[in-house]
Amino acid sequence: MDIKTVGSIGYVREGHDVLSFQIGSTTTSPVEAIFNNTNNNLTGPVLMQVDGYSILLKGRLNNEPEDIEALISGNSELPELIEKQIRLLYGVGPRCYQEHFDEGTGKLTRKWAKQPEIDEMFDDWEVKGMEHSAEDTLLQIIRRYYYHEEFYPKFHFSLSRLLSDEVIRSLNLQPPMFGFELVENNRTRLASRRQIDMFQDDFEEKDFDTVFVGNWNYGLTRRFKRYKKFKLSKARANRYSIGHYKNDAVGSIYGVNKLYKGSRDWILGANSTPKDLNSFFKNFFGAKVHIIIPDAWCESKKLMLQKYCEINAKRKVDGKEYLTVNGIEVGETYHEHLFTLYANAEVKKLMTFLSGAENQGKAFISYSFRTGDKEEERWRFEEVDLKQKDHVDSRLDFHKRAQEVLLAAKGIDASISNITKDGIISKSGADLLYNYIIYLMMNRPIAERLCMKPYNDMIRVNKPHLYKQGWRWGLYTDVPARQEETSPKDRTKNQQP
Repeated sequence: MDIKTVGSIGYVREGHDVLSFQIGSTTTSPVEAIFNNTNNNLTGPVLMQVDGYSILLKGRLNNEPEDIEALISGNSELPELIEKQIRLLYGVGPRCYQEHFDEGTGKLTRKWAKQPEIDEMFDDWEVKGMEHSAEDTLLQIIRRYYYHEEFYPKFHFSLSRLLSDEVIRSLNLQPPMFGFELVENNRTRLASRRQIDMFQDDFEEKDFDTVFVGNWNYGLTRRFKRYKKFKLSKARANRYSIGHYKNDAVGSIYGVNKLYKGSRDWILGANSTPKDLNSFFKNFFGAKVHIIIPDAWCESKKLMLQKYCEINAKRKVDGKEYLTVNGIEVGETYHEHLFTLYANAEVKKLMTFLSGAENQGKAFISYSFRTGDKEEERWRFEEVDLKQKDHVDSRLDFHKRAQEVLLAAKGIDASISNITKDGIISKSGADLLYNYIIYLMMNRPIAERLCMKPYNDMIRVNKPHLYKQGWRWGLYTDVPARQEETSPKDRTKNQQP
């Protein structure tokens, strides 16, 4: 049994049964809910000085990447929604292509084909010293894009970077860039050699030409690795450089997760729903009775305890043991804590009669009191209408609305996400196909362009002649056709082994 009091109010819990109580007819709780409404976002970028560099922080507390990851991972739908986006974007994987414009139809199409030089360049990265293959690194990039809308590849160059392309081809040497690996967002910060006063100086993205990599979680006394930020105009200048690829955001040098910025409160509310309901069922479902202990009873027991203290003082002189009340050692001197202990013991005694299946039919006895106005004061038991159904329904309705907001923010129709939505009647394959095609047309191009840019930059650096011919690495997706538009032998049901 657990009993806790705050001032003159409290509660006692026995298993799943909870009773609240107050001492006295009127009470004011000393506890007030304090909500911190401080705005955590300053009006502009925040800088700090490290090792003579001006470091551009990520968020006011420099922990925005960790906050985003914790917020998303703590949601019941977002991680799987993002995984669906990753699968939709990745398709069957990266392939070489050239774009062609058909003047007759006025359409831009891709011609997918093998290109041996490019295919060889992206093969065997692990043999060349990279931690992951080109395809695995691409999946990492796509995932970081959907979490942070920016990512940081670390490019590795060989000594051939110092030679011209003609010499490299004539001697059949290894290309200047032989691969790259992804650096986690929470380890990277942009830096400038300028001593920038963020309140007075004017600065822009091009001032931050250095990337600091390290542990930003514990103080400022630690070691960082410094790299030049990758630029195509100076691609071969350094053995290692780190690129910064982002989905541009107004007013920010870093990439910004629009979902995090615009729907953060909805995500927090959705994340809290399971905890709120679990807490409700555990702590409040049994709190159906509120006990009011009358002032007259309190005063009577205080006088009783004072008398016991006087008796114990005499017993001490006589060499006798102290008397106890409700298992409480009263002692010789009265203090208010004695009454608190006595009242708690009475409430616990009451709890043993009101809770538990073995106590059915038992009775709890107390005395009533008469005030000077001949009014009766006695223990009162008031039934509490918790409105459990209203509370649960309101939380579930909020959660459904939060789901709708997140789906809208992600641009994913409910038929694709597999999240049910009230009012949706048709779940036909045609609806799913059309929504799938619309999603690809609306959401895929920008995401693919950004996530594939490091690979196409690698083609541009290593194979400039092929880049000029229009060769690119892209993500191939085989969009399924409607079954009635497919020949019988090629339909899905006839493709099963």
